[in-house]
Amino acid sequence: MKELEVTRKRGYALEIEELALGRACIAAPVRDKSGKVVAGISLSGLKSGWKNGSKSWQAS
Repeated sequence: MKELEVTRKRGYALEIEELALGRACIAAPVRDKSGKVVAGISLSGLKSGWKNGSKSWQAS
């Protein structure tokens, strides 16, 4: 439950090698002008795309 609280405060979710070795995912809600969640978006890729093993994404 603590991870859900962290995700809510941060505004996006991370998954790093929870389901597959070498894979990382980030997901976030898409909001309309009023702030209501109307959709979601996620991106999955190789963990090697993360800078220095941190939780900061590096576009390549």
